[in-house]
Amino acid sequence: MIFFFSVCKFEKALYTPLVYKSILKFYNFSSYSLIIPDDEMTIFRRFILENNVNKIILIPESQFISFEEFKNVYENFASKLKIEKSKTNLGWYYQQILKLAYCIEYSKNANIVMVDADTIFLKKVNYFANGKSIVYSSNYERNIYYKYLCEDIFQKKLKKWKSSTIQTFAITD
Repeated sequence: MIFFFSVCKFEKALYTPLVYKSILKFYNFSSYSLIIPDDEMTIFRRFILENNVNKIILIPESQFISFEEFKNVYENFASKLKIEKSKTNLGWYYQQILKLAYCIEYSKNANIVMVDADTIFLKKVNYFANGKSIVYSSNYERNIYYKYLCEDIFQKKLKKWKSSTIQTFAITD
């Protein structure tokens, strides 16, 4: 079975019902979860009921780490490593941490697929083979900040680089 999930703020939730229904159309899966801001829980509950997708599981961000806690960790980490602090990408970095936290929490004996909250499946994508996830990359979508972050973390400059920060990714334990 597959656990699908997205990280989403309500301002980006317009397509959530269509995302969920497209997953239903193509996959046999265990669950679809949305990681959302704590203060948007009520509005999300109403939205999924109104759109008849009430099997979507809502997970508050704070189950993993609050934005304020993340901000403190990020600022301490950036200071220690003398990395230039980015206020413009802080939300994006936070979103990546939430994705990783979900994967760590739920990947025990599970197949996980992250899907961007506005990505609607038009056909089935094979995410797993022989019990392992398939890694897809993009020839055109390259998040340069992700490259820089990875280079900083791994202390290695990449000559050739393929981006796999695309609309979906799969992971196993």
